[in-house]
Amino acid sequence: MEVNKFVIVLGTTYSGSGAVYDYLSGHQDCHDPLRGSEYLLPQLPYGLMSLRAATGQAFHHATADHAFRKFLMIAEILARPNGRFLFGKNFEILLPGFMGEIRRFIDEITISRFPFRIAWWNIDKGLIEKLIDLCLERFLRIERSVQSSYLPVEESVFTEHAQKMHERLFSIPSTSEHQFILLNQAGSGLNPISSTVFFRRRKVILVTRDPRDQFAEMKRYKKAYNVGEFVKWYQAIADRISVNHPDLYVVSFEDFVLNHAVRATAICDFAGISDGFSSAYSAELSKKNISKFRSVISVKESVEIEKHLAKYCI
Repeated sequence: MEVNKFVIVLGTTYSGSGAVYDYLSGHQDCHDPLRGSEYLLPQLPYGLMSLRAATGQAFHHATADHAFRKFLMIAEILARPNGRFLFGKNFEILLPGFMGEIRRFIDEITISRFPFRIAWWNIDKGLIEKLIDLCLERFLRIERSVQSSYLPVEESVFTEHAQKMHERLFSIPSTSEHQFILLNQAGSGLNPISSTVFFRRRKVILVTRDPRDQFAEMKRYKKAYNVGEFVKWYQAIADRISVNHPDLYVVSFEDFVLNHAVRATAICDFAGISDGFSSAYSAELSKKNISKFRSVISVKESVEIEKHLAKYCI
């Protein structure tokens, strides 16, 4: 049976990727299991990228054990509903059996659960817990039981199991006419290739934006006020995503909106899907988000960005 195709839309923080996602989500052949919710498991701290690093270049038994435990914590947070005081993404409802698949994945990528003391356990303990341990051992001669430590498979095997887990989680029902799975932010727009290797058949669409508008949005919503540091940040990101890869298509928000018919067709051709459908997305409505910087950032900030990032300005 052919493995389902993933189309992943990524952005670089307020870069307008929502426009491309909205366009593709109206596709008749689209299976959108998360209904637009961002799939953060790959790129969150202690997510799949961190766990993969612990199986490869960052491998050490203590590092791997720490990464496993934190990964399970992150997965449980994503599984729960979002509340006023607790962050969550409701994955257990959107993806029934999510935590079951996570635990199966952990079993598949674990070679050994060898119980022995690891120094980082003590480093990670709070003061009260350390005092309790000290009192138990010194005065009552009771030692806490030693936890099992996780030892993982090597990196390439880890990646294969991550791909299989996602194929089980997001599989298109056999009775469905959908032809591809659409995922929003299922990876890092700052690292679009490495962060999406957890999907075997994937096409990644990365959306960039005029740095003046991107700074304006980040200033408004992310309290990003230092334009000099933004210039360095934007250039560093631009350098990192300047890569050629057959599974990566980079498009600017402005180009997608202003040349919508051409760019929409190009994106569909790249992803191997039909563009012969009617989408509720309106490029005309998106035009109001172009050149928003004029009413948000100062002339001085605009000049500073144009001075150093002119080739990225539309």
